[in-house]
Amino acid sequence: MPLNSIPPTTTVSNLHEKLNAAREKISVDVGFYGGVIPSNLNDLIPLVKEGVKGFKCFMIESGVDEFPCVNKQQIEDAMKKFQELQREGKDTVFMFHAEMDCGDIPKPDGMDPKAYNTFLHQRPQVLETNAIRTIIEVAKEHPEVRCHIVHLSASDALPMIRQAKAEGVQLTVETCPHYLSLNSEIVPEGATEYKCCPPIREDENRDKLWEALKEGTIDYVVSDHSPCVVELKLMDEGDFLGAWGGIGGLQFGIPVVWTEARRRGCT
Repeated sequence: MPLNSIPPTTTVSNLHEKLNAAREKISVDVGFYGGVIPSNLNDLIPLVKEGVKGFKCFMIESGVDEFPCVNKQQIEDAMKKFQELQREGKDTVFMFHAEMDCGDIPKPDGMDPKAYNTFLHQRPQVLETNAIRTIIEVAKEHPEVRCHIVHLSASDALPMIRQAKAEGVQLTVETCPHYLSLNSEIVPEGATEYKCCPPIREDENRDKLWEALKEGTIDYVVSDHSPCVVELKLMDEGDFLGAWGGIGGLQFGIPVVWTEARRRGCT
């Protein structure tokens, strides 16, 4: 992924710095993704020519200063670049952290920062549906560009995703082991290891994600692991609002998903 390591993969020189750092340290096949930020429109085509496999952007603040989010106009400008590439026979994919604040983030005033529901209150499903509605609108205007929604957690977005796919929009969707195996009702007070963005939601929501996965509306299950040093999780304070957002445990993804799938009648 292009962020959470410095420098972000937003220019060719930054990509080369990462390639040099990785050399002699990689034991499996690895592909590098680029990032789309407000200031690097002219770096996108050179990054593809240097070998990046696709691009990721955030539609809400990423949490790190070096990777700011993009607005709808900036997404459209990037889409035009990717459309040029497609016409030259160079394939890429545009991936979206699909949360978008249209003034919908509630303030947690007076709410307990140790309570998981305080954090869940701050990341309602409407943030995801705002973003996905925008992605679909832009994708329809640039039909040659492959678009991908990363780590879907909001079941409210599934009807519009189904409709977009039925209409032939080039859109794929992923979810993650933690959304398929956990639910908000089980998160203990102060257990910040459960914090990720978008958040783990209610059990009813999880059931709908499984239905969408089994029917093919959700295309992939991916790790989206976001490890960090333990200090960033603020586990002693149990502060869900201040803690780093991300799920570790990459090694558990396959058995966790299989255990839950088997429980749901999958072979």
